[in-house]
Amino acid sequence: MKRKTKSRPRKTPVAESWSRVAADFGGETFWGKSKKEPDRLDVPHRVWRIVTDIHVQSHGEGSTTYTRVRALFVRTQPFRLTVTKRNPFHSLGVLFGYRAVPIGYSQLEKALFVRSDRADLTRSMLRGTALGQGMMREPVKLSVARPGRPIRKIAGDTVGEVQILKRGKVHDVSELRELVQTCMWTLDELDRLGVADDTPVEGVAL
Repeated sequence: MKRKTKSRPRKTPVAESWSRVAADFGGETFWGKSKKEPDRLDVPHRVWRIVTDIHVQSHGEGSTTYTRVRALFVRTQPFRLTVTKRNPFHSLGVLFGYRAVPIGYSQLEKALFVRSDRADLTRSMLRGTALGQGMMREPVKLSVARPGRPIRKIAGDTVGEVQILKRGKVHDVSELRELVQTCMWTLDELDRLGVADDTPVEGVAL
């Protein structure tokens, strides 16, 4: 008698996931040469435009694929932030001076490793906010920094960038929705704390 094997749940195709999230947020998907998957997903949020795409980072002889969510904003003051899921290597880094920003909330500090040049703003962004709760629920790599040189050459040094990276191609609709929502929360917090100006970035796109 043959044993029945459980079938794996079908993955939602990237094209379907992106289309559903675009519909949720009033966004739009854009197609390039590929007929199987869209090139990007654009979602508006207040004065900003949030762009999702697939990003491949090369390292040595290999590469890593990420789902990437980004947005440009007008900076009113310098601010750098990096948030990643905490791992054992971070504890070793303390021995060499690689220390996290003290947040003052143990659950958040156990889940996330946070680096920033402004501890006061970082604590305000993450403690008791939707952004902090979302990052603990679904840890991803979140960064706030100056964009790459090509964008700075066009837009100048007053532009900042929010970037979120999640390893692999995200197929799950709720997970993709959470990534876009995390970018929205980050922009809202930057605006609330006076780091981002509530005006659109003109003349440059991601």
